[in-house]
Amino acid sequence: MSKNFVLIPSIATNEENSCLLTAYTTLAPNEKGIIDNKDRYIITSILRTINLNIAGDVAVEKVCRLLQNRDTSWLYKLLLNCSEKTLGRSCELGFSLALLLSQKSVNANIVATGQLGNGKGKIINIEAVKGIPDKLDLVIKERINGKLENEYKCYFFTPIKYIEKDDLFLVEDLIKKRSEELEKYKIEVIPVATLNEIVDRLNLLPLIPKRYLRLLTLASLGIALIATASYIYYSLKQPIPSQWGEKEPNSGFGEQPFSRCEIKNFKCEIAVALGSCTSISELKYPLNATTLLILLGKESAVP
Repeated sequence: MSKNFVLIPSIATNEENSCLLTAYTTLAPNEKGIIDNKDRYIITSILRTINLNIAGDVAVEKVCRLLQNRDTSWLYKLLLNCSEKTLGRSCELGFSLALLLSQKSVNANIVATGQLGNGKGKIINIEAVKGIPDKLDLVIKERINGKLENEYKCYFFTPIKYIEKDDLFLVEDLIKKRSEELEKYKIEVIPVATLNEIVDRLNLLPLIPKRYLRLLTLASLGIALIATASYIYYSLKQPIPSQWGEKEPNSGFGEQPFSRCEIKNFKCEIAVALGSCTSISELKYPLNATTLLILLGKESAVP
């Protein structure tokens, strides 16, 4: 079963209250635009009821920047949801992935923690957050308890570094210390520097079309059809020789009759008495009405 939601570890002072929050999207009942009359994102209106709309707004803003030059009309038909309230900004990464996963689900449990930062252009940095060792303990616990189904791989996306006692530590070092547990419970902790790395790893962008792509595709098809119709019309306007071996004026058409014409695998092979051609590009005469009829296998229609 494919999944299009993200689990966000939330650590409470009382360990029993720590849990995995579920971030997901639903379709808005109707399109009301991007922002309301107070300049607030409608996408995050539900999060406003549990005071998570600021983190949600950051996620929307960063996803829009990531998707520059791509169609984002689908984004404003969504409502971003979270199962419970949490504190801090470490849910921003999970919210952004929940938005992107609305377009493509994955066959894995996706867990994420991280704060979204700035970056150049479409690059969205992921900044360090606190408590990743505790969050990893929670993920392992929930894996054992069955909330994270064992039949699915579990990807836990984190920043490159985490904060502990006002200092920075590498998540990679934590992975090495807990490697046996992680392997046993099929949990892959993946430290990433940018949101872009996660998008590439999960292959999330191909289903999001580039802006104006459909319009350009239709325009290109129209131009191709017009060009084809014009070429056929011009070809049919050429005079048809009254006899099979008669030469057309100024056409370069040989005086000897065609001995063979065959169409096979979309490649034309035409043999004439004084030479042969294996492709249209090699023909010494224009592709006019007569040769067009021959190539179409309509020799009987030629006078």
